[in-house]
Amino acid sequence: MPHPREGSVVAAFGWMLVLSIILGIFLPTIGPFIAGLVGGARAGSVKNALLAAMLPAILTGIIMALLSTLLIGLPIIGVVFGLSVAVLIVLNIVGLLAGALIGALIFG
Repeated sequence: MPHPREGSVVAAFGWMLVLSIILGIFLPTIGPFIAGLVGGARAGSVKNALLAAMLPAILTGIIMALLSTLLIGLPIIGVVFGLSVAVLIVLNIVGLLAGALIGALIFG
């Protein structure tokens, strides 16, 4: 009887990060999609794949909100800036999200 494959969000995140950087240089439009496919397959489930794909955007938004609040000194403007950066990043990782979803559904 085959064992259900357990996936890892951290492993999927690592694969997506490395492949997005490497393939993004040479294949800017399809590179994130391929990285999402591989990461989605490594994640093991759709939930883990989407979490691994969204993790960079969420972390970047939080870090930008904290740093901009510290540098500007106005907390509300810093939070708005950080959240707007997170939204822009999420809009730019559509290929990564699509690849992660398809990779998790097919291989996960």
